[in-house]
Amino acid sequence: MDHFIFIRGLEEVARAQVMPVAVIDPSLFTGHPIPTQIVSIERINVHQDLRLEDIGREAVSALIEHYGDAQLGAFALDGPAERFWMRIGWTAFRRRPGERGDPLFCSP
Repeated sequence: MDHFIFIRGLEEVARAQVMPVAVIDPSLFTGHPIPTQIVSIERINVHQDLRLEDIGREAVSALIEHYGDAQLGAFALDGPAERFWMRIGWTAFRRRPGERGDPLFCSP
């Protein structure tokens, strides 16, 4: 697991935990061709007072730059997370009917 701390000025503004290699079972999802291996953003936390300042998008951009050409992905654990991933333009892969679990969002 990789751990990241994001600093703006002298202040910590966000943290992230990333699994460098995660295997995805495409049979669980519907939609576009689904990647079978991703760099999985397990958690990204933006300081409560700074959540409307686009820091989440900046942190994700830094992760994309860090991991280069790798396909990044994240599971949206709740409605606000799902809206975040959609807002930054990531592709949603919904679970097949009858499959339990959160939707997968992948970087463009």
